[in-house]
Amino acid sequence: MSPIERVQELSEAQSILGVSASASKMEIRNAWKKLAFENHPDRTGGSDKVLADINAAYNLLSQTADQVGEPANSNNVTPIRPATVRPRPGLRTREVIIDDVTYDVCARFLENNDPKPDSDGAMPTDHVAVKVQMIGRKLCFFVATPLCSGRNRVSLPADMLTGVRTTTPKIVTFRTREQGKGPIRIPADLRKKVFPGASEVEIHFAHTV
Repeated sequence: MSPIERVQELSEAQSILGVSASASKMEIRNAWKKLAFENHPDRTGGSDKVLADINAAYNLLSQTADQVGEPANSNNVTPIRPATVRPRPGLRTREVIIDDVTYDVCARFLENNDPKPDSDGAMPTDHVAVKVQMIGRKLCFFVATPLCSGRNRVSLPADMLTGVRTTTPKIVTFRTREQGKGPIRIPADLRKKVFPGASEVEIHFAHTV
């Protein structure tokens, strides 16, 4: 991309979010949250295309702000950049930060699907994805909460590979002896059932947004 094209791209993104060229990361994020909420497809008058443009503009401007840098005492939120996920050369990589409306839909879906306790009375630990990274046909979901030993339930947006907007999330349930921070790879049989078309699905826990 030429310098002129880069400037034009940034200018278009600023116009979409309604922010100035000198906007801080917090101003960019606040503008994105407001527009994403107002234009979400689950709301009357919402639009998939408009929301996609808003998210793309936010991702571009927030990444540019990271490159420029801000004061160390800034309270701005920085998108996750996990060192553990490295795309192979030649694979198209796309990263989506889950907006507040979609997050709330996923969280409510967990609440409305109350699980039964285990034989010992233990209840599962619930998680909601905050970001998705797509590397070719591989899906990497990120949650802010730590993995817990025992049964875990993760509510995930369901339309990452389909190309068709779905408002109902999917819940992935699994057991593990692991806990804390790190990735969990979804077994092939569960992956094929929940995310047909995905070559691999990972869930990364305890990542700060």
